[in-house]
Amino acid sequence: MESYFSITVTSEDSGCELASFLKAHGFSKKAISRLKNSTQSFEVNGCRVNSNYILCTGDKLRVPIFNQRPPKAHIIAQNAPLARVYEDEYLIVVDKPRRLPMYPHRAGESGSLANIMAYHYPAQTFHAFNRLDENTAGLVLLAKNAHVLHLLQQTSVDKYYLLYAEGRLPASGIIDLPLYHQNGQPRVLVDYQSGKEARTAYTTLAYFTDYSLVRVHLLTGRTHQIRAHMAAIGHPLVGDTLYGAKKAHQSYRLLAYLLEIVHPISGEKLTCESPQALCF
Repeated sequence: MESYFSITVTSEDSGCELASFLKAHGFSKKAISRLKNSTQSFEVNGCRVNSNYILCTGDKLRVPIFNQRPPKAHIIAQNAPLARVYEDEYLIVVDKPRRLPMYPHRAGESGSLANIMAYHYPAQTFHAFNRLDENTAGLVLLAKNAHVLHLLQQTSVDKYYLLYAEGRLPASGIIDLPLYHQNGQPRVLVDYQSGKEARTAYTTLAYFTDYSLVRVHLLTGRTHQIRAHMAAIGHPLVGDTLYGAKKAHQSYRLLAYLLEIVHPISGEKLTCESPQALCF
């Protein structure tokens, strides 16, 4: 089913060129260019117009939202269960199990979330808002077209995680350390010169003999942010040997258990929780 961007022009935008108006509402230059040459294009008050049309107060604008690329041909469909937590015509939230990568390691392989999505949605391309490491379980937010992804990147999405960290952390705190990821290197490092701003808020939920159960709120979204930050304060994730943990466990446990989303189209606040939190 095709999606549409529909809006009534207010006096605030009267006199604005249509193309400029669409750019301000999240349409890329590529999407606008494609619409110019499409059989389905810009409509104002039910009539087709050009991208240089000057908007007037009360104009009813309707623009189709296309996927900017077809589904990837090299993604093999894999018949496996898919845990949907939320879905509408614009986005979907799925619950990824541990040890499942987001994408196949090589073209033509299966065994990833992308392969499973290709089976359940053979004609749909998805755009991942957040990506989880192979050993990180939990909620993945996917947009059903590039326009919705663009809007998601400009709206509010709060991400919360559960983890086990070595040692006894303080009751709560904020880790504010810049992180740098050099291409080709597995680890992300704290680097005050080249690193990008990275902030992680945490609350300790329970203490055990030699580790803690911790709830994390990501205030920024850098590669390996949680793993690198916890290691930097001397409390790596239990089993995360890449970041200096003891080798007592096969792999670390990290769960993206909660997403709070301001819907990019309706403005409604959505709260999605992973069922895996019940047995974490």
